[in-house]
Amino acid sequence: MTVASTFLPVFRKNALYENERLVPMVRTGKARASEVLELCRNYRVAGICSLLMSASASESHHFLRKSTAAFAWCTAQGTPAFTLVRVLAPLLDALCTGDIPTARDIARQVGSVWDSRSEYEEDFLYARFLCSHFLGLSEETPEASLVDRYAQLVGQGEDPRLLLVKSFLERDEALFGQGLEALLSERAARYQRLAAKEAIPLWESSTEGYVCVEGLALVALAERKGFKTRSDYLHVPSLARLPAPAEKGSADWEAEARQDMQQRSPGRRS
Repeated sequence: MTVASTFLPVFRKNALYENERLVPMVRTGKARASEVLELCRNYRVAGICSLLMSASASESHHFLRKSTAAFAWCTAQGTPAFTLVRVLAPLLDALCTGDIPTARDIARQVGSVWDSRSEYEEDFLYARFLCSHFLGLSEETPEASLVDRYAQLVGQGEDPRLLLVKSFLERDEALFGQGLEALLSERAARYQRLAAKEAIPLWESSTEGYVCVEGLALVALAERKGFKTRSDYLHVPSLARLPAPAEKGSADWEAEARQDMQQRSPGRRS
């Protein structure tokens, strides 16, 4: 057991306690876009903690569904406003649990909105391609043109996300594996550097640093295309992959966070 793993129950409690403050703000329309995304991230962190603590896919998906449900509710209200880049993280939560209809609803509500002043164009193109290719987001620009523009921005090298969108466009299973492994390796190295410099908090390096939700979503999308995938990838645990455990009814994202903590015991820690 690592030092970080002993704090996982605390990290989960902290995330859910913070959501006790955020849920009423979101529900009454007083939350800023950043606070809505914080609510979703807290549910995501709680899910990762549950997975690492008790090897429970059902608890992990439970919290990812809460993130998705909360964000879908906000986008349906039309306020606060979001760009497609900022929507990507909750969309990936939905894709991890196989909730394609909700992901599609979120993408359609937001549309192809990009803030060129604060967001990289390649991040926008990546999100735009995924929404077009897998969620049927109406797209005037051909998907091949999106990929070509991405390549112009990053060069024709080994950019992992470029390899991934190319693999989906060209139905190239081998290229997908190459792109995913590069993405996960670069991500792991970045987290290691940041953790070594203490540039990120321990809760982040101990949770998001060990489980890649984007990787889980990409593997799920690849399998929807019929790609054969490995059982395990770096920081993409097979236990958390689809098919998602069944859960009765829709996720109640407004339920009291403290009630979640009381009903879901820590279980076995890893």
